[in-house]
Amino acid sequence: MYASKARPGRGLRIAVVLLVGAVVVVGGVRLAVVEADRITQGLADDERGGCPPTPNCVSTLASDPTHAVEPLACDADEVELLAAVDDALGGGRAVADGEFVVRSTVFGFPDDVYVRAGAGDRVDVLSSSRIGATDLGVNRERVEALRGALAADPRC
Repeated sequence: MYASKARPGRGLRIAVVLLVGAVVVVGGVRLAVVEADRITQGLADDERGGCPPTPNCVSTLASDPTHAVEPLACDADEVELLAAVDDALGGGRAVADGEFVVRSTVFGFPDDVYVRAGAGDRVDVLSSSRIGATDLGVNRERVEALRGALAADPRC
């Protein structure tokens, strides 16, 4: 007799794919609305450091705990600083002086990173997701990874 060999977990995988698809479709509509309401200003001297009101951005100029992150350190000149940041972000990410675009790993959503040399060895940075109301901590992790990369970079 022929016995069917069902693959274990196949139904679960299909359900997960369908659920993710639904979230992306429904979320895409929501994200488009959120996108229209939040535009990152770049580094700005306000209580959110240039971040939108949504919790998907961190800035060294922010004073509120949701958006605040400690400044980075690098005493290189601005050209070397920006080259070190570009290398740390994976290279080829610069779109303008001090402005970088980084794509998320899974869906390729664009995130903005702004970097500016401050007084002494202070480096101000803003990392913000362009799409969505939350970033699941990705921007804070990116800034901390950048902090470590600059600390290890001989140019800094």
